[in-house]
Amino acid sequence: MTHSLHRHGTPASLKGDFVVLRMDNTSRSGPTLRERLERRFPKLYKYLRNVYRGLGFGGRAKGFGWTSVFHSRDALRAHLELLKEADTGRSIVVSGLIDDVEACLVDMGLRAHTIQYSLGHFGRTERLPNEEVLEITTMCGHHLLSPRLVEMKMKAVADGHISSDEAAASLGELCLCRIFNRCRAAALMEEHAHRS
Repeated sequence: MTHSLHRHGTPASLKGDFVVLRMDNTSRSGPTLRERLERRFPKLYKYLRNVYRGLGFGGRAKGFGWTSVFHSRDALRAHLELLKEADTGRSIVVSGLIDDVEACLVDMGLRAHTIQYSLGHFGRTERLPNEEVLEITTMCGHHLLSPRLVEMKMKAVADGHISSDEAAASLGELCLCRIFNRCRAAALMEEHAHRS
């Protein structure tokens, strides 16, 4: 299961939120893939090097992962077309609204191998932060965004002390897994500021 399935929000707010994750579990897979991409697809390699960030686990290089976040279906499709062309033989995990992801795959002549659904929150949900805060905190797969910090940033945006882009950028720096969608966070904070 991917850590990007916990995103919270309405279908309208999740419309432009796609996460692409590629993970290998062997210590040699990262360098091997990098070498193969650099040799066979130098332009794609340069692009991926700029877009993706490697993730380390427990301080040791047990695996190599790439994550990327897109805020439009067109951008997602362009990215997936590059990965399809590279044909690395590795699985790619795409998170987003199922209708949008499936439409993108159908356009490319692909189909999903596995589909996982997020069923929402259960239990003592009254103890969770409010909906507006959850929409932002759940964009970090390891929940490294404090609800109180998000509330402070939202208030600062509403009061005109910082822009929504600045607030989203500072929150995005805290997300270790790099699946925080800064564009969506800025839009959500802007909406909140107009309602306040």
